[in-house]
Amino acid sequence: MKTLYLLLGLMPLLAPADTISLPTFLKRVEADNPELRAAAAGVDAAAAGRPLARALPDPEVSAMFENMGGETDLRRIGVSQTLPAWGMRDAGEGMSRAETDAAKARHDQLLARLRGESIRRWADLAAMDAEIALQAERIGLWKNLVDTAEIRVRAGAPARDLWRAQDRLAMAGDMFATLKSRRQGMAAALTRLARTDPGAPLTLPDPSDPTDPTDQTDPTPTLRLATAMEAMAESEARMARSERRPMVMLMLEQEFAPSGGMGMGEDATMASVGLSIPLWPGKNRARIDQAKARQAAAAAEALSMEDMQDADVQMRRADLADARRRLNFVREDLLPRAENTLAVTRDAYRAGNAPFTDLLEAEDRLLQLRLSEIFARRDALRAAAGLETLGFPFNWENSDDN
Repeated sequence: MKTLYLLLGLMPLLAPADTISLPTFLKRVEADNPELRAAAAGVDAAAAGRPLARALPDPEVSAMFENMGGETDLRRIGVSQTLPAWGMRDAGEGMSRAETDAAKARHDQLLARLRGESIRRWADLAAMDAEIALQAERIGLWKNLVDTAEIRVRAGAPARDLWRAQDRLAMAGDMFATLKSRRQGMAAALTRLARTDPGAPLTLPDPSDPTDPTDQTDPTPTLRLATAMEAMAESEARMARSERRPMVMLMLEQEFAPSGGMGMGEDATMASVGLSIPLWPGKNRARIDQAKARQAAAAAEALSMEDMQDADVQMRRADLADARRRLNFVREDLLPRAENTLAVTRDAYRAGNAPFTDLLEAEDRLLQLRLSEIFARRDALRAAAGLETLGFPFNWENSDDN
C-alpha cells in the first residue's frame, strides 16, 4: 500500500506547464522541421536554374601562333558563338519551369505528410494522456472503495471485498505506471517532428470544422506533382524534336601578316557562318520515341494518382464519419446511463444493499465506455490526419479542445 500512496503523490507530475496547442505545434513543424527546410532549399535551387535554361552557350576564343626562324608571331585570333537550334531554349525553359513546379509540389507534399503525421501522433499521445488521467481517476475511486471496504470489515462484513478492492487498486496503479512509461516513447516521436516538446497533457480536439476540406478547388500537392511530371515529359519531347534542326555557329577571325618582312600579305578579317546538321536521324528518332513514351507514362501515372487519391479520400471520410458517429453514441446514450448505474450501485454497496460484484461490473462498464469515448475521438483525429496527408488541411484554429 505504501507504494500505491507514493504513486498517488507523484500523480500531479502528469501535467507540467507550457503545454502548447495543436495549431501552434503544426506551425512549429512548418518552421523548424529540418526535412522541410531541405525541401524548401530544393525549391530555391530549382528556381535558380531557370535563367540558365535560356542562356546562350559561352563564346569560344581561339588564337594561333607560328614560329619561323626563331621568331614567334601571332597569326590568327578568332571568336565563335553557337546559337541553339530553334525551339531548344523554349523547351529548356519549359523543362526548368516544370522542375521548379515539381520541387514546389514535393515540398507541399512533404508538408502535408508531416502535418498528417504530426496530427496522427498527437492523436495517439493525447489519447494516451486522456487514458492516464482516467486511470488516475480510477485510482482515486478504488482508494475510496478500499476505505469503504475497511469500514465495513470493521463492522463485521467479510474481508473478501476488501481484498478485491485492494487488488483493483494495485492493478490500477500498475497500469498507471505502464501508461506513463509508454508515453515517453510516443512523446519523443512527436517531439522529433517539430524539434520541440509539446508538453503534457495534450488535448484531443474534435475535427468538427463544418467546411469539408475535400471540397477545396485547388489541386492537391500529389496532383500538382503529377501535372509537373507531365510537363517535364512534354518539354523533353520538345527538346528532342528541336535537336533535329541545325544549330548555327557564327565565327569572326582576324588574321595577321607575318612580321619582319618575311611575308607579302596584309592583315585580313574574316567572318563565317557554320551549320551543325544532324546527319544520323536514327539517333534522334530514338530520343523522340523515348520522350513520347515517358510522356505517355506520365499521363497514365497522373490518372492513376488521381484515382488513388479519390479512393483514399472516400475511405478517410468514411472513417471520420464513423468515428464521429461512435463518439456521439457513446457520449449521448451509453455514458450517462453507465455513470448513473455506477453512482446508484456505489451508494447501495456503501449502505450494504448491493454485493461487491455489482460494483465491479458497474465500474468496469463505465471504464470501458470512457475508453471507447477516448478512442473514438482519437480515431476521428487519425482519420482527419489521413485527409491532411492527402493534402486536404483542416482549420485547426477553429476546433474546440475538449
